[in-house]
Amino acid sequence: MDHELFAKCAAAFPQVLFVSIGAPYGSTGDYRHLPNVHVLGEKPHGELKAYLKHVDVALIPFQYHPITLATNPVKAYEYMAAGVRVLSTALPECIRMEPHVTTATTHDEFVAKLAGMLATPDDDDKKKARVEYARQNRWIERGMQADQVIRSVLAAKGMNSL
Repeated sequence: MDHELFAKCAAAFPQVLFVSIGAPYGSTGDYRHLPNVHVLGEKPHGELKAYLKHVDVALIPFQYHPITLATNPVKAYEYMAAGVRVLSTALPECIRMEPHVTTATTHDEFVAKLAGMLATPDDDDKKKARVEYARQNRWIERGMQADQVIRSVLAAKGMNSL
């Protein structure tokens, strides 16, 4: 997580509540000087949907690092499945999710895009599209797609399918 970016967002929007849920990987940011930031730590997966009901924009402020650049963040699909708008740093997998996920390359661009998202009410059609996109990317659908690729490769090689 890019703690500096998260802190910049919280400082830029003091009227907005910023909540961080999850394990603190690596060093955690020092948010004590930001009264609008609440770090809740890990929560049981089953409780997360209840939190998402109160979220206007879900953030994925990951640092650019070889691991994050190779990551397809499952949390993006979980946010979209709940209909929540998502703003992420420009991870390759999140860029592929556009327009369902908004991405930003720099800190300034991230803060500016967050400003635009917070100032604009969510659109019902876009919300439905996000939910549908997440539905199309559930593990069962991904597994069926992988199965089709394997079967077509086997067929092209003249091998019996599974």
